[in-house]
Amino acid sequence: NPELINGSAAFSQTSPSVAFNGSVYLVVWTDNRNLLDNDIYGARLDSNGILIDQAGIMICKAPGNQKNPAVESNGDIFLVVWEDDRKNEITGTDIYGTRVSGDGIIMDPDGFVVSEAVDLQEVPKVASVDENFFVVWSDHRTGTNNDIYGTLVSSGGSISHPDGLAVCTQSSWQGYPDISADATRYFLVWADQRGFSKDIYGVFIKTDCTISHTNG
Repeated sequence: NPELINGSAAFSQTSPSVAFNGSVYLVVWTDNRNLLDNDIYGARLDSNGILIDQAGIMICKAPGNQKNPAVESNGDIFLVVWEDDRKNEITGTDIYGTRVSGDGIIMDPDGFVVSEAVDLQEVPKVASVDENFFVVWSDHRTGTNNDIYGTLVSSGGSISHPDGLAVCTQSSWQGYPDISADATRYFLVWADQRGFSKDIYGVFIKTDCTISHTNG
């Protein structure tokens, strides 16, 4: 029923992502309602699909563009991550995040840095094990090909690898990662062009950041 979600905000809302914490859903998206640049907004829905936040929740409205968010829940709070251009002239596109409570409270206003390596960090994804989170992204810090990097983010918002954990740095192009989790570990997948054409590679990562297969 399209009437359950209010899409009446001005201009474009794109790139949605959704997670459930056991009580409410949180939908997040790229929002262009101010026309100047993109911001991150969200809204909660109850388990019947009824919209709780009619006007949306402003998650991040920092200078520059914020776009392509992803969200996951640890069964209590949500972690929202996104591409962020606020330091574009210094570090390029970075990955930022914020925790959001089930009550819709933004726990880290304007977000915190997940990765601000040089050049481009893009298309973040996130999953959760044991109340914590793992964020993965496509990373162009070498200036040549994309690699896959990630980091653990605790439920308290601390970053295990401020410089990023190298998941796959094979001397070729890797991009468009995604991530899921079971009760004890994470499973990451990505598109990989180490051969003639693009293939799909993957790797398991334990909660202590042990990687099962070097470069997937």
